[in-house]
Amino acid sequence: MPRAIHIKTTAEPAELAAAPILCATRAFIERAQASGGLTLTLGGALSRADTKALFDTTEWPDYDRASVIAVNKVLNEDDVLPIPVHQDGRTRC
Repeated sequence: MPRAIHIKTTAEPAELAAAPILCATRAFIERAQASGGLTLTLGGALSRADTKALFDTTEWPDYDRASVIAVNKVLNEDDVLPIPVHQDGRTRC
């Protein structure tokens, strides 16, 4: 199992809830729960449908989503930061 993320801070809960990594994680978990899990390709990557849905709902500072769309006909997991995750649960970015 991947290790858990521990956040030690004096920030207010609302400030933490707005942090991009927590928003992305929440969207990832909510999508998995709503659809009974996420679909993986034979190679173990996140499906294009799940990748696109997470891409559409995730906001990252200084990340130009328009430029990603401009150079990709479809979105594979490796095309979209910060979605890619190693098999051991560590993020690739």
